[in-house]
Amino acid sequence: MTEVEVVALFKVKAGGQEITLHPEQRVKLKDEIAERLISEGRVKRAKMSPVKIYSRLFNEEIYIVADQEEMETLVSKGVKEVVYMAWEIPLLKGMDKEKLTAIYSVKKIFPGAGLVC
Repeated sequence: MTEVEVVALFKVKAGGQEITLHPEQRVKLKDEIAERLISEGRVKRAKMSPVKIYSRLFNEEIYIVADQEEMETLVSKGVKEVVYMAWEIPLLKGMDKEKLTAIYSVKKIFPGAGLVC
């Protein structure tokens, strides 16, 4: 299933019923249907909203965002918390506390900094 955001008003049939989808509405669709509607420009992939979580390791709240654009939006709003992009999280798994702390410190000093792979 793929979560998408409706771009333009349109109707679809689901379970034998006709359903009207409205702009900015979020729905989960079967992957093949979502891909077709994305290619037609009727929907776009839904971005996750910034998620704020508490880190026990750093004893502070941090943000997790979908992409660079969302990170830049938060940084431009002046958030003080460290921001990680969702794709960075799997790269952190298995790192020792020293490496995690070093990355956190760099992100704290340089808001908007990202990992380079």
